[in-house]
Amino acid sequence: MLNYLKTALSAFERLKDAKNELEHTKALSEVQSAILSAQSDIEAMRRQRDEIQLALEDLQDELKKRDDWEQITKAYRLTTTDFGSIVYKLLATDERDVPDHFICPNCYDKKTKSILQNTKDYSKKPGTKAWFQNIKCHVCDFQAWTHQIGSSETSSNPSRSRTWTVI
Repeated sequence: MLNYLKTALSAFERLKDAKNELEHTKALSEVQSAILSAQSDIEAMRRQRDEIQLALEDLQDELKKRDDWEQITKAYRLTTTDFGSIVYKLLATDERDVPDHFICPNCYDKKTKSILQNTKDYSKKPGTKAWFQNIKCHVCDFQAWTHQIGSSETSSNPSRSRTWTVI
């Protein structure tokens, strides 16, 4: 940038000292060229500044997402359900606005919180008469079985029977 100013000042001096039309035109052309070069570089610097600003904003967004995710992860613990499925469970909290729930371990690994939803489907644990509730991630289709919902002397599915006792 300083070079353009030196060149422009030198050309102004020649312009002032020009003795004929040709020298005047040549000196004026040098001044205009220096000004255009400076303007071009200034515009390039503005574009570079804008790109840096966008990159900075992207990094700030990433940092915020990371910080938000860290706050979410503090509220969950990897656990095994009664049936043996591995899921993330909400830790006990003073906030009773949030019901107890599980989140998907696959989505958790991708830094996404996806609450596992009841499918109203049940599975019988092998070797027992206990039925367990099925829960599913609607983002990645992960399925898990949670708590025992009842037992029966018959082998019918609890969703089809009216004689179930919830434990």
